[in-house]
Amino acid sequence: MFCGGREGIMVQDSAERMIDKLAQRFGPRPLLRWTERATRGKANYHKNTISVGPHVWRGPVPSLLHEYAHILLYYRRGSIPRTKKTWRHHGPEYVETLFEVAEYWYGNPYRYPWHSEYRSIEKRVNGSKIRSYRLV
Repeated sequence: MFCGGREGIMVQDSAERMIDKLAQRFGPRPLLRWTERATRGKANYHKNTISVGPHVWRGPVPSLLHEYAHILLYYRRGSIPRTKKTWRHHGPEYVETLFEVAEYWYGNPYRYPWHSEYRSIEKRVNGSKIRSYRLV
């Protein structure tokens, strides 16, 4: 599997193959919107699309995994996790889903660049045991 991040150049073909492998394992097969202009990834639940490109700040592989986890959680729940007041795009359920996706892709979730995640995600992963792993 292509496991590069910033160290490797990802092209649209590689991203499509990556989504295919994730879909074979988890189910949903979102459409890829590849763009040279994107500096951050984006998941659109209602259109079942992931937008990413070679210049995203966290690197194309981690960005694609991050956005795929959003699509997968929406697919499993049928909705976006929500609290009384806010949408929970990066709540505990999402972190568990991203952890599962990272574990599948890298073989070991420690290889996912958690330091490049939003602080709330990094704190949640570092501060709790998720399926017997603890990131240090």
